[in-house]
Amino acid sequence: MTSVVHQQLRKDELKSINMQSVSEDNLNLLEDINSKLFPIKYSPKFYKQVLLGEIFGRLCLFNEECIGSILGRFQPLNFTNDYKGNFNTAGAKEMNEFAEENFPENRNPQELYVMTCGVHNKYRRLGIAKKLLDCIIKDAKEARDIKQVTLHVQTKNMAALNFYFNYGFRSAKKITNYYRNFDDCDAYIMTYKL
Repeated sequence: MTSVVHQQLRKDELKSINMQSVSEDNLNLLEDINSKLFPIKYSPKFYKQVLLGEIFGRLCLFNEECIGSILGRFQPLNFTNDYKGNFNTAGAKEMNEFAEENFPENRNPQELYVMTCGVHNKYRRLGIAKKLLDCIIKDAKEARDIKQVTLHVQTKNMAALNFYFNYGFRSAKKITNYYRNFDDCDAYIMTYKL
């Protein structure tokens, strides 16, 4: 049986879906949707990085309601896969050092790291996550010459794993105890070559 939401979205042919860039004007919507979608409480520092442009992304709105979001950052190519330190606390200094060590000719090939991607439960399986991912990849390619997209996914999150595999991502390696304070603490690094 199709839900009312699914009927509504099919009827409207997703015309009323609005993909907005995250900005100071809609940051409150990002904070709200993140609190609904993710078990992690993001710090004020995280949202400051969004406002400073160190992290960028899109919000998906339907009938003025924020129903999904995606956030990413630029980093040196293969940083996600090869960085030896604490990936989650690595900042610009660590990324610059990594780039200098791995790309000594002063080239700095880039990747897009998808930090978060989520859609409200009642709006899933409608292609919204794909639209969000398409948007952030397009935004990233317009801004820089990125070579790949990377992200982490919990090893037991079969819905997310299937989504990313169907999009074209491949599993690069497994990280043990990546997510702290979670029952499912292991993650796969997934890579999508452009």
